[in-house]
Amino acid sequence: HTAANMGLDVTKSKCVFISHSHTDHIGGFPPLLSWMAKMHGRFNTPLRFEDTLRIFAPELDIIKAVRIVGVGSMSGKYRFNIEEHEIRAGVVFEDENIRVTAINNSHMQNKRPSFSFLVEADGRRLVFSGDVGAPEELDPLIEGCDLLIMETGHHLVLSVCDYAASRGV
Repeated sequence: HTAANMGLDVTKSKCVFISHSHTDHIGGFPPLLSWMAKMHGRFNTPLRFEDTLRIFAPELDIIKAVRIVGVGSMSGKYRFNIEEHEIRAGVVFEDENIRVTAINNSHMQNKRPSFSFLVEADGRRLVFSGDVGAPEELDPLIEGCDLLIMETGHHLVLSVCDYAASRGV
């Protein structure tokens, strides 16, 4: 809803990356799939890249649950293909324009997988992370980073800012 109100066309999405399975990080995903299905049906709006949405998640069960909630059945009434990918540490997606690298973090206390991401495109480096055990877990990604986007619900905002500044971000 917010994306549409901002003029963003979510039906042009190519990939979705899920950092971990907590509901505050996947709760908006079922409505996104439902909205995309609606827009494809109502306006016959094609997705780019062969009408496929690639979903990257730490566990494939997350995607199955989200698809059931999002459209109401596993077969769904999507007018586009969904490709499911389980995230492992390393390069998880790459094409001629962008590369996404994932590293494990300890937010889920190593009981379930949780990831942070480095997105590289057009000579820029963006680090995106949901929750982490400690900001220093981002050290393998942060060197030369142009922008850090990080959840701060478990950390003091000032501490995260100090961490980023100390790393030149």
